[in-house]
Amino acid sequence: MEESVVYLAGSIPETVFCIYMLTAAVLSAGLLVLPLADVMKWNRMCIFIIIWHFVVFCPMIHSNWHQNGFLYVAGIKDYAGGNVIFITAGISGLVANSMLRKGGDDAKDTSDNVFPALGASMLWVGWLALIGGRSYISGDVSGNSMLMTQIAVGSATIMWCLLEVIVDAVEQPTLNGILTGAIAGLVAITPGAGYVNQTGAFFTGFICSFLLFFALKIKSYFKFDDSSDKFIIYGVGGFLGGMATAFFASMFYIGGTYYDYTGDALQDAQVKFNGMENFYYGVFYSNTHDGGHCFAIQLFGVVITAVWSAFFTFWIVFIMNKTIGLTNAAYQPAEVKEVKDVEIVNSA
Repeated sequence: MEESVVYLAGSIPETVFCIYMLTAAVLSAGLLVLPLADVMKWNRMCIFIIIWHFVVFCPMIHSNWHQNGFLYVAGIKDYAGGNVIFITAGISGLVANSMLRKGGDDAKDTSDNVFPALGASMLWVGWLALIGGRSYISGDVSGNSMLMTQIAVGSATIMWCLLEVIVDAVEQPTLNGILTGAIAGLVAITPGAGYVNQTGAFFTGFICSFLLFFALKIKSYFKFDDSSDKFIIYGVGGFLGGMATAFFASMFYIGGTYYDYTGDALQDAQVKFNGMENFYYGVFYSNTHDGGHCFAIQLFGVVITAVWSAFFTFWIVFIMNKTIGLTNAAYQPAEVKEVKDVEIVNSA
């Protein structure tokens, strides 16, 4: 027991470590299936979540976060779940959504902004707890990672509001835009919250928010259904955040102490950090080939996570749909609803 506590959880009790990891698992499943709640049968959704958890989520969290995971050993930087949570849930959601929805999706009623605002606020607070607890200690590391998160969320929200006013030509930013920008910042900073400084956090949120705004514009141009918006924010945002970390990573921590790229004890400290001797600084903080190595590792990690998630989610959905069925009988594709509406009008 004691050996496993030290090996996996550091100084915290193993029960606390277990609950923390379960929190990541529950959040991933929620991000994946809640937007699909109207198209999936409830009992089939429960089975889907269980299978997806063991086939997609568990291998990815082990490879990214466990000290023997092949991506961790390679030096991947996924501080609080950019790969593990957002890319797995986002890419898997895009695959499941495209397979289960036919003919697009009806636009949801957004006249009541109370519940979206409440949901975004709860996610914001909960995500700060997840990021703050990722170091498994209470101190500078957890405080710094939460501060970097707030900086990224702020810059991402500012960028989204500016783009709404400039590109969409609205008189003032919308509440939906403010919430979307904040969530985009949360997603983007997640991989690098424990590795970037204030400058890196600001530009991670600022740049990723800009790119995600136009990613949604491209989605609308190609007439993908509206239900894919959330998955684009999670999946594409997780990818962009992981790659932003490849440029802005400038520090790492050991036993509650941060070591930046100018630290005197850097070489000795790297060796002590349980396999993190493969830590490489980002492109903007490296004077050697380390920057390119960091970029390559991050790219390798996000691609592996995305491909794994897409491949196995496809086969899970395909097999379940062909055998026990996943689609809710009450769900009707958009074009079917339109035909029925026309029939009703004509009969009247």
